[in-house]
Amino acid sequence: MTGDSLHTSENERIIRMMHEGTWEMSDPSAAYHLSDFRHALLNWYPFAQDITVLELGTGFGAMTGLLLERSEHVDTVEIDKERVQAVRERFAGNDHLCVYEADIRTFIPVKTYDCIVITDLLEEYAGDPAELIRRYTGYLKENGTLLLGFRNRNGVKYRCGALDEYVTEASDTSRLYSREDADRITQPYYAYRKYYYLMPDVRFLQGVYTDQYLPKYTMRDRIIPVDYFHSPLTMNEGDLYDELIRDHTLGEYCNYYLLECRHSTPERQVITASLSMDRGRDRAIPTILYADGTAEKKALYPEAVTVLQRSCTNLEELRKRGLLTVPQTMHDNSAVMPLIKEQQLTDCIQDLCQEGQREAILQIFTQMERNIRQSSEVTEEYDRFGSPLLVKGYIDMIPYNAFISQAGIRYYDQEFTEEKCPVGYIMFRAVFYTYIHIPELGQLIPQAEMRKYCSLGEEAWNEYMSHEMAFLDRVRSWNFTDRIRIRR
Repeated sequence: MTGDSLHTSENERIIRMMHEGTWEMSDPSAAYHLSDFRHALLNWYPFAQDITVLELGTGFGAMTGLLLERSEHVDTVEIDKERVQAVRERFAGNDHLCVYEADIRTFIPVKTYDCIVITDLLEEYAGDPAELIRRYTGYLKENGTLLLGFRNRNGVKYRCGALDEYVTEASDTSRLYSREDADRITQPYYAYRKYYYLMPDVRFLQGVYTDQYLPKYTMRDRIIPVDYFHSPLTMNEGDLYDELIRDHTLGEYCNYYLLECRHSTPERQVITASLSMDRGRDRAIPTILYADGTAEKKALYPEAVTVLQRSCTNLEELRKRGLLTVPQTMHDNSAVMPLIKEQQLTDCIQDLCQEGQREAILQIFTQMERNIRQSSEVTEEYDRFGSPLLVKGYIDMIPYNAFISQAGIRYYDQEFTEEKCPVGYIMFRAVFYTYIHIPELGQLIPQAEMRKYCSLGEEAWNEYMSHEMAFLDRVRSWNFTDRIRIRR
């Protein structure tokens, strides 16, 4: 690279924050260069074991730490002298890292690599990207992988007027690349190329989709856009998500691409991933689905292993009480399970809603309440609204965490429990999140009617809502004004 998107003063500011050990999430530059939230770009990807990696365009090393965790050795190249020094300091003492101060247009590696990683580099690369790809393809081993990450010129966020460091005027995406551009510069060199559609933003990725696995109705419940740059937005991009899904254009208008390039088909392929970097280190457990018919929940940090084990234990307890669950087996830091072919319960409710089948939907909520009562011993106590208290309430027994089949409702992801939990609170969560996920349900069954059907009076609803907001404050471990400690 011949230039730097940040002035020297910005470099100094970020280095100072790195030395102090804290920074603010609301600071776009600091969050981008120092946050491990950016690890979501690749922490779901199935790297092979004992690989060597070449990272081009290190920056301040935001991705370098993840690559070190997933490989045997990393060589990384950065032209900016201050950033090079910062990376060497950030990973001082790591014998598996070599940091080169060099221009990637003239840098000559002394070996070949299993994987070459280029992320957020095309946007500021002063040269011919086709020549860049051609040049470094020659340094890949025979079965090596090029991972090319870049912002999409046609991304839905830019249609809505979003800004970032490369789009400084609304709709001026001239510095960005499209899928067609990436095809042009990679197709001559690679027989296998696969696009991953990453949403909503490179700073805070929440979901990974592919052509093999796209949302059926919505992703508004999982993908929550955040505007870091106080952009002159003309609309909320989240309001357009359903349109992208309905028109099958998510692959064209996603905000960020990861392009996997190889000379042959890889042994293991991800088809979708649901990420969870917003929940803190102890709950950073993405769910990854593979083309081989398996699924995995991976604890990204040691602190999350206990939480994942507890979730598996909860599912086993539900199974012992006669409920249908997704079988899981712990292997090291992951829970492995079969890829369930049954329909998601939320999709089922949405189908029934479109068909106008009121009674069928009401019966689903009746069945859920029976399951909730079956899930635990019931105490002799009631809350002040007359709802019986369960000895142990599995509060995630809601449509969002369930499949449906002829055999009944099958539950998964039962991470959270509460002692002496009202049945009514779990039913509140089932109703509340279903209507968020399927707002059009309100036209068929007004939410007030559903509340009455589930014995959720207004006072109970409001109290359960307050309890839920406090719960969310506990499990969502960040916001954009918190000061967060850097993980080196």
